[in-house]
Amino acid sequence: MRHNCERDGCFEKKYRCQLGKLDHLFPGKNGMTDIDGYCFVNGKKIFLEWKSGNGAVPERQITALKALSIDSLVLVAWGDPKEMLPDAFFAIQDREIGKIIKGETAPIEFDRTIKQWVNEKDISRRA
Repeated sequence: MRHNCERDGCFEKKYRCQLGKLDHLFPGKNGMTDIDGYCFVNGKKIFLEWKSGNGAVPERQITALKALSIDSLVLVAWGDPKEMLPDAFFAIQDREIGKIIKGETAPIEFDRTIKQWVNEKDISRRA
């Protein structure tokens, strides 16, 4: 996000979408969720869900992220959102959740995963 709080005021108070106000439009306990990052490169999509601290990913959100992963790479990471250095992360691709990578190697492996994805050939036409 490229928001200047000093110039534009607090983002959380002024601009954060209040997605819960749309809950009445969906059946049951369904509702909108946000995605923290998205990029489209060379015909491919990548999504990022960032968690602060060690918060759990709700099961409904995992289900939604798995659905996104059918033709995309989805990364779920925990760590400092200001520096974007993950303490841990995992990837979801083709509805399969990869192993959680934690510790000192997490930032290096996170960057490597994204760079590898960027350099892969266009996968939009795969069977």
